[in-house]
Amino acid sequence: MNTIDTLKKTIKLIETNLESQDLNITFLSNKVFVSSFYLQRMFYSIIGKTIGAYIRERRLTEAGTDIKNGEKVINVAIKYGYVSKESFTRAFKKFHGINPGTAKKGVTISCLLPINVNSLEKGVINIAEHLWGKFYTKGRMPNTIQNLWKEVIDWVQNSEYEIAANYDFECYSEGVVNSDDYVSGILVPLKLK
Repeated sequence: MNTIDTLKKTIKLIETNLESQDLNITFLSNKVFVSSFYLQRMFYSIIGKTIGAYIRERRLTEAGTDIKNGEKVINVAIKYGYVSKESFTRAFKKFHGINPGTAKKGVTISCLLPINVNSLEKGVINIAEHLWGKFYTKGRMPNTIQNLWKEVIDWVQNSEYEIAANYDFECYSEGVVNSDDYVSGILVPLKLK
């Protein structure tokens, strides 16, 4: 699975398990078949927040909606994994800037929508309002990935984008690295020139 597919699957798992007490980095890394360390690093590098922060903010967004829809605060707190009404209220107020009782009155609350990974054009994708260049190649390693880097640099120089940061991800498929069918790729952060 490549980096983008791992990210998409991770976000889908988070969204479908927001009410689960098992939702944590270990659960996610086991489901997407990567190490916890790699998943945390990849998620933070691309999204700009930790998986834990993303889960907490998504839960508090949904909790705010539930409270505005008339659910009892204690039931919402338990639903999203808080052990007491007090700890939920502290987290809620920190995220929304108001307490749950005020949210029931229909005031505007904070919202973190699910991260959406959309393709913009060939080679460029939008993840959480950040642009990334996605480049893949097929062939024997290491020459193929080295040649792909040259193609990436050429593409960037002839596009309306520039590389936005000093990091990247190289993606490798399962299989034999000296095979002509071996797939590898590079994911680089971009910004408009």
